[in-house]
Amino acid sequence: MEWTERSWFGWDRWNILSIRCLTYAEISNSGERIRLAGLNKEHEGRVEILHNNTWGIINDYWFGYPGANVFCKMMGYQYGGLPIYDKFIPGQGPLWIDYIECPLLANDLQDCEFDWTSEKDKIALGIGPAVVKCRTEPIEVPEVKFRLQAGWRREILEYFKDGYWGYVCGAYMGTSEASMFCHQLGFTHGGHIIIDVDEGREGQNENRKDIAPTILKNIECPWNSVDLDQCSEREWSYQDNRIICDSHKRDLRLKCRSKPFPEYDVQLFGGNSANEGQLLVKYDNTWTTVHSDDFSTKNVAVVCRQLGFRHGGEKNSKQSLYKKSPFWLILKCNGKEQNVGQCNSIKTQPFSPFERSVSVFIKCYEELDPGMFVFMGFFVLF
Repeated sequence: MEWTERSWFGWDRWNILSIRCLTYAEISNSGERIRLAGLNKEHEGRVEILHNNTWGIINDYWFGYPGANVFCKMMGYQYGGLPIYDKFIPGQGPLWIDYIECPLLANDLQDCEFDWTSEKDKIALGIGPAVVKCRTEPIEVPEVKFRLQAGWRREILEYFKDGYWGYVCGAYMGTSEASMFCHQLGFTHGGHIIIDVDEGREGQNENRKDIAPTILKNIECPWNSVDLDQCSEREWSYQDNRIICDSHKRDLRLKCRSKPFPEYDVQLFGGNSANEGQLLVKYDNTWTTVHSDDFSTKNVAVVCRQLGFRHGGEKNSKQSLYKKSPFWLILKCNGKEQNVGQCNSIKTQPFSPFERSVSVFIKCYEELDPGMFVFMGFFVLF
């Protein structure tokens, strides 16, 4: 039992009688001791840790699902636990751990990355102590391990792994991965990945710490994949994209199709041979020019494949030779599509009098150039 006197802004004085309930668990195989406090429940409460012979708290801002999981396991709850963000249970001790990062399958504090707060910084001002609910029984494993949750713009894809629902990072993914996800959800006609950052907008979950972690990322799937087992982890992934994924900047939003992908004819117009010229796409039964904005070598690979050239190609931006197009097309593909109608994004854009040499011209390779090598399915000059 504690007796506390507090004064707010000098206006009044309150006498508060507070009762402090503790659920205690000592860690036999660790150098530290941990307990749950503040609630009259054995498996739920504020996390407190004994350090320098003083019980203190952990900052809940960095304390996510993996942290809750490891602390519950350390207290003997073999099924782990979950953080609780909607309960504020104030603590009396110092702030001992401000930042902590644990792998999802960690079993001990030694598996985590953290630093003890220094003596001068240990006062917990404005810090919400970490609160957890430890599991007393195993969670039911769903038959379908993907689900769509309503988001503020589009449906957000979640994935179940190791006892938790978490997020999928859409970095480097495209229509082939989206179609696999949609097939898992019962949509057999494929789908598209919608990434808000591509439109210059931040994702709704960016930099949030009070949500589940990103637990599926850096995968690629062959075209027509129907199961995650057919996909593989990318052997290359830049560190900045790992950070993007972990910060929820590219939480994957998915749009599944109710009917098959459209198929659009393509041609290379005005070239000296069949394998080169200005790219035209027959969109809404009208031959349409393609804008060079974001038109990458992945797009080139799709166009050349559709025209029967298996070795990729190169692109240039020039002034349009074709004068009958009603607008521009903007294409974004991930390189594995069989037809441009399957690309992840196809949009129209009005003509601008200020844009001149922005039409896409392509030259498809009839055979593999000896100065090229294949990297992750694409052709790279060296």
